[in-house]
Amino acid sequence: LFIYNISSKEYTPLVDNNFSVEITRLSDDKKTLYYTGQQMTGVRSLTSQIYKYDLAKRSAEHLFENNKFAINGLFIVSGEIIVAATDMKDFGLNQNSDFYILKNKKLNLLKTYGQALGNSVGTDCKLGGSKNSLVLKDKLYFISTIDDHTELNSLDLKGNLQMEYVFDGSIDGIEFSNNQLYFSALHKQKLQELYQIDLTSQKQVQLSNFNRKVLSKKYVAVPKEVTVKSLTHIVKGWVLLPKDYDSTKKYPAIMDIHGGPKTVYGKVFYHEMQYWANEGYIVFFANPRGSDGKGNEFADIRGKYGTIDYDDLMGFADQVMKKYPAIDQSRVFVTGGSYGGFMTNWIVGHTNRFKAAATQRSISNWLSFHGTSDIGFYFSKDQTSGHPNLDTDLLWNQSPMKYAMSIETPLLFIHSDQDYRCPIEQAMQLFTIIKEKGVPTKLVWFKGETHELSRSGKPQARIKRLTEITSWFDQYK
Repeated sequence: LFIYNISSKEYTPLVDNNFSVEITRLSDDKKTLYYTGQQMTGVRSLTSQIYKYDLAKRSAEHLFENNKFAINGLFIVSGEIIVAATDMKDFGLNQNSDFYILKNKKLNLLKTYGQALGNSVGTDCKLGGSKNSLVLKDKLYFISTIDDHTELNSLDLKGNLQMEYVFDGSIDGIEFSNNQLYFSALHKQKLQELYQIDLTSQKQVQLSNFNRKVLSKKYVAVPKEVTVKSLTHIVKGWVLLPKDYDSTKKYPAIMDIHGGPKTVYGKVFYHEMQYWANEGYIVFFANPRGSDGKGNEFADIRGKYGTIDYDDLMGFADQVMKKYPAIDQSRVFVTGGSYGGFMTNWIVGHTNRFKAAATQRSISNWLSFHGTSDIGFYFSKDQTSGHPNLDTDLLWNQSPMKYAMSIETPLLFIHSDQDYRCPIEQAMQLFTIIKEKGVPTKLVWFKGETHELSRSGKPQARIKRLTEITSWFDQYK
């Protein structure tokens, strides 16, 4: 964190080299800088502290020193400091934040929230990011992911929480200008556009048509909702039907599984799925337990990977087959990336119901994943509820590698050599075992690409990836 002097063109550091800055906020009068962070010495902590820097006096003050909270948001509202934070006690790393007021170096609960802050609605058709919160007068406005969509909420200093606007899609950025509220967003099956929102009348107006021509002469399937209800929860998902769908004919189908796992599918445009629908496949996808948008308990699969989430996905697949008998059950395929890749690996180790599979940027072995991923050493311990040395069997039991000798399904591997989130050795391990076993398999190694290959990879690499997956399924359909 630095101050740059425009006249002298000099940088002045505000923190030492061992300090990691996380969130910064400048006061409205531009006299005070607030920031969060921690000293990076020893084992990294998951909690943060809060500081303020007086720009005139050039002095820093410690505002919050308690090491009990992970701080996910810092907002200045009418001179008061609102903090979005979680103590991670009940649901671990993925526990949703509540809102606090910082006073006298203590966080005092302002509002219990327990829902997801920000936007976790997935798509492969947006790049970069924008604001997901802003302060207007005496209120904080913020985006939240609820079920399969995003909503705009507000919170005041008395703890009054209000749902301001339900957006049936993905709010990717918010801005306030000239007394008007604007979204950059994905709505229905359109690509990103700008929208003007009137909170009083609850009306939205699309202002731009930047991407209309791209899809003007294309078939775009409309998602058909499918739900599976149980005594404890509801799994919601969708089906995309191919062009000129005829219920009297038989079609191959692809189940697509999202990453995270704490993200969600929504009803927004997803290029890879629309491509497969245009290639004659029925495509289906869902939000099993582990997904975002339904609170902490629904998202919590720590120590349960491959159990309740697997049951939800298989139950959803069963429901789709019942509702759409046009699906040829001998020609159903499965794919997914990151957590979706983990689940693809897990599925083919536990059932032969899929004709072929494509696993992307996946996890296959929690033991070797620990300490090698840029997500942090703490992630595997949190998600598996175990330590690789002290609870080896627990991590191994949740690893698809344990079940590799049961795999008979033809399996394609898609992985990038600069994927530091799920290192490529995760693919190499499982590929080697099933290759030796004689299972039809192929490893496509993308040089110079990252974990973001399917979303923001180079165009030629993204085309190659989608071509490889589609060709793999085509040869078995």
